[in-house]
Amino acid sequence: MHSGAVTAALSGIEEMLEIAGVSQMISVGNLGVWRASDYRDGSRLREYRSIDWYLARGRQTGRRGQLNASTITFDLMEEPWRRQEHHYDVILLESDIYNGGNTNFVLGVGTQASSAIISRHRLSRRYLPELPEDELIECYKTAVMHEVGHMLGLPGRFGTRGHLEESLGMHCTNTCLMRQRLRLEGWEELTADRLRRGSLCIECRREIVNFFQDMLPDGHFEPMESSEASFRPVGDDQFIPIGRR
Repeated sequence: MHSGAVTAALSGIEEMLEIAGVSQMISVGNLGVWRASDYRDGSRLREYRSIDWYLARGRQTGRRGQLNASTITFDLMEEPWRRQEHHYDVILLESDIYNGGNTNFVLGVGTQASSAIISRHRLSRRYLPELPEDELIECYKTAVMHEVGHMLGLPGRFGTRGHLEESLGMHCTNTCLMRQRLRLEGWEELTADRLRRGSLCIECRREIVNFFQDMLPDGHFEPMESSEASFRPVGDDQFIPIGRR
């Protein structure tokens, strides 16, 4: 993956944690193309031990040229160490994805309190040839922040606030990057608004702060294994764990 896109994605994740007021408590690591030392058993990929296994699973249930993000999401929720330590997973992909059902494609999928998967495939010169690379990277940052927002409970986690709509999941209707956009061109608009007016509306800002207060009432956040931080970003697909500093 383009190094600028990875840098932008990491910056977007950090920004969302800063808005939530937990950036000093929660660390963001980049495992790059994550592979545990024992990720293979001969020619077989061992379960949950590499990004290769997750993507292979998405490919097995996917369709030609696209990974099924819902399969990867389910596997991330079921990974065995999730029960041992509280953390979030963010996967950055170059591959095209869809989310099962009748979707032609999606830019990403965010699952509350678990994971976010974001593809850069459609935010490229192939689909948006009029946009220069730096603007495409900013659009990708917006998409990452949007899905991380879903991962962190946005918007309308309890359904008690206004300015919401149901459109392939709950979305904000304020001037906010948590709005829904079903066409690629709409992400240019969201990105322009983010750069000009800020990332989140007041209601979403309040909600993302409350998410951590409600999820972690005693301020406790289980640490990730320190060995995870030793992986470095290389190749196309990036694995980013988020856990306590």
